[in-house]
Amino acid sequence: MNLVQFERGIDHFNRGYFFEAHDILEDIWRETTGPDRLFLQGLIQVSVGFYHLFNQNYKGAVSQFTKGLTKLEPYKPSHRKVELAVFSERVLGFREQAERGLVGAVLNPDESSVPKIIYLTS
Repeated sequence: MNLVQFERGIDHFNRGYFFEAHDILEDIWRETTGPDRLFLQGLIQVSVGFYHLFNQNYKGAVSQFTKGLTKLEPYKPSHRKVELAVFSERVLGFREQAERGLVGAVLNPDESSVPKIIYLTS
């Protein structure tokens, strides 16, 4: 895995550039084999989920969050020093918001409360 590009993708995600994060991580994913492949795909799908959520595509957000969280599940609590347990729980809360949007709730998701992808120090 290209770690420089990976860190660039994470940085874009953490700055709220979800579509760009998706593009960068997808480029890495295409060239990745082995256990990192589903991990990357999970992060990509979560990124796309946030992109859809903030563009009021709640069906797309629910779908992508669900797929991404399912792929990240086997990697919890962390993979490649990326914390996934708390991150996944917080993403789940955004998926629940998107589900409420599907049934007509008026949503105003707070972009500043999107969980950051953080590295564990040990």
